[in-house]
Order: sequence, then structure tokens, then C-alpha cells
Amino acid sequence: MSTGAQLKVVLQDAQGFYFSGDKAAKKENEATVKWLNTLLKNEDYYGELCGSKGKLAVGFNFPPKEVAPERAKEIMSRAYDRIGNGVDELRSENQMKTAGALMRGTVVEHPLNRDRVEEKLYAGYARPHDPEQDAKTLLASPMLAGHPARSAEGFDKLSSVGKLEAISHANLQEMRGEIARYKELHAANGLADTFGKKIDTFVADVGERYAQGMASHASNRPIAGHILATSDREQIQDFAQALTNNKSQPQSVSHTSEYNTRYLKSHDFAFFNVYPATNPEMQKQMLSSTRYLCEKPEIAGSAIAKDAQSFSFNLPGLVNQTQDGAQRLTLLTLRDPVRPTHGGSEDEVRARMEGKEGLASYNAGSPAVGTATRKFGTETDSYDSARRVFVKGDSLEALKANVELGLYKAAYGLSKGEKSVDPTQNKDYKLYGMLNEATAPGESPAKDRATMQLVKLFQYPQLMVSGPVSVQGVEPFRPGQTQATQLAAETSAPSVSATQTNQANQSNEQHKAQVRTM
Repeated sequence: MSTGAQLKVVLQDAQGFYFSGDKAAKKENEATVKWLNTLLKNEDYYGELCGSKGKLAVGFNFPPKEVAPERAKEIMSRAYDRIGNGVDELRSENQMKTAGALMRGTVVEHPLNRDRVEEKLYAGYARPHDPEQDAKTLLASPMLAGHPARSAEGFDKLSSVGKLEAISHANLQEMRGEIARYKELHAANGLADTFGKKIDTFVADVGERYAQGMASHASNRPIAGHILATSDREQIQDFAQALTNNKSQPQSVSHTSEYNTRYLKSHDFAFFNVYPATNPEMQKQMLSSTRYLCEKPEIAGSAIAKDAQSFSFNLPGLVNQTQDGAQRLTLLTLRDPVRPTHGGSEDEVRARMEGKEGLASYNAGSPAVGTATRKFGTETDSYDSARRVFVKGDSLEALKANVELGLYKAAYGLSKGEKSVDPTQNKDYKLYGMLNEATAPGESPAKDRATMQLVKLFQYPQLMVSGPVSVQGVEPFRPGQTQATQLAAETSAPSVSATQTNQANQSNEQHKAQVRTM
């Protein structure tokens, strides 16, 4: 969006001109008024704008007071259509200087400080994106630079979007191959009728939950028109800073922002958290607990911002959305539990990596960006973010397949791991109990909590959409004034071992007898 186009958005409700004759600003204002007279003198509204003065001048209000307010706004709107184009016709080094002078000489209902300029642009800005160019930027990221799919025959002949699709297909195929291998190990070790059946039932339910799931964008500032890509928001912030001459630094970026911008180069995408379907109260809790609703997202415990809101979309609907007759470019990343957001303390990372029941063992350290390693019994579970990137329709399949692979791997590794004298203390027994509760008949909050506990052991999905996403017709969710830390405490799911149903306990007793013979 050009300087002139942004200026028209900012001053779209202009009421008139008044360029001060004060000594400090007179020289600049006289030059601006002279430029305006030259630009507008042939416009049919110019005479009405200038009144008896015959031309614009420093120290006077235009249009004159005899012009009705509504007519004055109409004249100014037409004038700024021409002025915006005129600004864009200037040499680039003069555009922002002229725009700033025009803003200071334009009468508006509310004073235009930096925050107000940003707010107006966020509401009226929707730069079209070229999916091919956005894909090309992603492909140049450090994360995807060494992906093995790039060495496949014919890869270099593909379009940029086609190359992303090839990487996505390769990732999904690799996951399916690993799942098949672990299913064979389960069958060879007598686990197919115990863990295998439970996992298959659970994974089918997870697939259904994601098919009815939501993609949600949270913001601590008002959103009136579109959810914007990071690059568009940065352009707005740069423009507002230059226009108002406010050089204050923006809020510190979050870990996720740095990670996405520097490592994935995904700044041309709008970001959404992905949630499987659960009960309405849990959905409300999950939406409320994201730190992007906070006044200062980078500070733990920051209060929820007064303008905080989330916009949620049907997940398959957003993934399959078309633009200009073609499926929109969307990218799903299955973030690892080490860096799903800001990273957190070592204790927080360990808690995410090992899970509430301590099923995995994690040795803290400083893994390379985008990688993580932990162990489920005898099995090493290694995460590489480049292998967990999926495009368009592959995304919905990957959300299910990643959980399936994780559970088959965990169940096999834990069944072969160290055993306690008391079988109920074994980690494979605890995993089986969690699966029991998550696959219990019917619907219940306890079942939803168990499901989310298992899903979060393997993924924190994030969907990225190329270009602006309209919020027209989407009802915003507003959490109100609450401490993020309090919300997090309220939404923490209790340990599954403390909430297991009678049916789950009975099923565990059956599994206990089988464990003794393993």
C-alpha cells in the first residue's frame, strides 16, 4: 500500500484544512499550501474549497464556515483522492515529509497520534498478496533450506507453491511410513489388541475433532476489517512512526514472532492457533488463555488488554478457502512443546516435553532452533520443524497423523522400558489409562481434558494464511479484564490419574493383567 493510499485511509474523515502561520511551522506550511494549490486548482470543487480567498492560504480555515459540515467532508474526501495520488507522484524521499505536513494541516474529529494512525490503518488496510511470492519467501527460509525433498528429481522445475506442496507431501509420506513401521512392531510384540485398538479409536476421534475444529487469531488491539500478515502490520507501524514523527520503540517481539520471522520467514502470512473441537466451556478457556490477548504479550502475567479479541474460523473452511478461483495458500506447522510460544523457563519446557504424567524423559539443553529430542522408554522421539510443515489439504491429515505416530511410538517405547514392581506405576499403564479416558463412550469434560492432554504431548499447531483474512460476519470473542496467569491456572487440566472414570479403571485392570505377562 503506497504512502498516498495510506494517507487517504488515515484522513478519510477529514473536515477541512488549517495550516498554522506560527513561526516554527510557517515555512513548511507555506510550501505545502503552495503545492496543494498547484495540485487542486483545476478540480471542480476548488472554488468551493477556497471560498472568497480564491486559493488556499496559511492561517485560515478551508473550506470556509459557510460551507455546510457534510459538504465540507465530501469536498475533503474528493480532495484527498487527488492528494493521495499527488503524494505518490513525488520523489520517494519527499513523500513522507509531505504526508506529515498534510496530516498536521488537516482538521479531523480526533487528534492523530501514532496509536490512532495505526488503528485507522489496521481497519482499512488489506494489501493483496501473491501466493507465489509468499511461497518463494518461505522457501528461502533457514528452516526449509536443507529439506531432502529439494533434491528430488524435477523439484527445481516446480512453481514456488508447487515446491511447498512437494515438501508437504514428502513430510506426510514420511510420517505415514513411520506409523506403518510402529504398527508392525506393535503386532510383533502383542500390543495390537491392547494399545493398537485404543490408539486407533482415539486417532479417529481426533480426526473428527479437527474436522470440526477452529483456527483462531487473537489480538490485543482492535481489528475492524482484516487480519493482517506480519509484514503488513510492520509496514503500518513504520508508516505511523514516520508520519507522526514518534520514534518510540514498539513492544518487544515474542519468541514466536522472532522464530517465525527469522527462522521460517513467514512474515507474509496471518497466524492462527488451531484447536480441535471440545465442549464450549473448554473452548472459551483455551481462547482466553492465549497471551496474545495481553497488553504486553512478551511479559508473563500481563493483564488482558482492554481491546483484546479473538476471531475464530472453521478450520477446514479456512484451509480450503479459495481466492481468485484457486485454493488459498495455507501452511500448517506442528510446533514442538519446547517452543510453542515464548519458550518459557526450563521447568515450563520440561513440563511440556514430559507431560503431566511424566511419560517422556527430557534432558534440558540448547537444541538447535526448530529441533527437540526426548525419550519414551526405549524410543527416541526427535522433532525437526522442517519435517512438520504441511500445505493446504495435507494439513488436516497431518494433524491426525502426527498424534497417531506419537502415540504408537510412545506406547511401544514405554512397553519396552523399565518396569516397576507395582504395574500401576509403569508409564505404559498410565498412558493406557489416559487413552481409556479419552476414548470413553459419550461426551464429557473429563474426556475432553484427557484428549487435549494427549494431543498437547505431541503438537501445538499453528496455521498460517497468505495475505489478509476478512473478519466480516465473524463474531469476535472478548475475554474481558483478567490476568493471563489466573486464566492459565483456571484452565490447567487436572492430572488424568486423578479424574479417571470407573470404566477407565476397569479397563486398566484388564490391561494390568496383560502388563504382567509382557
